[in-house]
Amino acid sequence: MKKSLLALPAVALFLIAGCQKPEYDTTDFTKITSRGIDGIPLGEVDPTDWRKSEEWTKREQKLFIDYDKFEHENDPSLPAEYFLFPNPTDGIATFQCYSGPDAYVNIRVVDEDFKTIVKSNKIGWGSVGLDLSSPTLKKSHVRLYYMVIRDNTCIAKGHGDIRIN
Repeated sequence: MKKSLLALPAVALFLIAGCQKPEYDTTDFTKITSRGIDGIPLGEVDPTDWRKSEEWTKREQKLFIDYDKFEHENDPSLPAEYFLFPNPTDGIATFQCYSGPDAYVNIRVVDEDFKTIVKSNKIGWGSVGLDLSSPTLKKSHVRLYYMVIRDNTCIAKGHGDIRIN
């Protein structure tokens, strides 16, 4: 009994160390990276948006049913070319995803209650148009999550916040 009690602090430390917290507020969608209709940055920058490597909470992981199916291994050679424009948007926007010809991107756009608004899988290299023009989304903030998959491995994942006028 004494030995098992001594092991409790070690187990607790292991569990705490294994639970990584994201570097960003998972509930604050209001900080965006502004881009014009041509994709050029405009000034306002959220340093946590549109990166290619980040830790996700269980709630964020559950947005992707097959999240646990993939190995998760960041590929530092992957170009960091993920962004949305224009941002803010009037509802029609383009998500640029330069993931390379041998990879694809899965995306989820969620509202602040984590209700999925847009779901798209296996987007190829390039861009995808998004229609966020629903009247219920006017004057709101949403978040786009993305996973880049190559050879059954998630080689990049991230998010970006979107302001809808």
